[in-house]
Amino acid sequence: MREYWLVSPLARTVEVYLNHDGALTFDCVYEDVPDWELERMDEDDRKNVHMDLKVSLYDDLIIPVRDIFYKM
Repeated sequence: MREYWLVSPLARTVEVYLNHDGALTFDCVYEDVPDWELERMDEDDRKNVHMDLKVSLYDDLIIPVRDIFYKM
């Protein structure tokens, strides 16, 4: 296993762990933050929000977290 995701539909987050030498290590929490909440954040807080998940299995696959939790 190269990477492991813990997906929380209620929190709208994806917690990613990567395999390093046979051990899973925490990489990042990616989240779907609503636009209204982003607008209320200052610039430094917005820089700390990760909303685009880089999939380690592919060099060019980036998934917007919002697309994972998209509701019609």
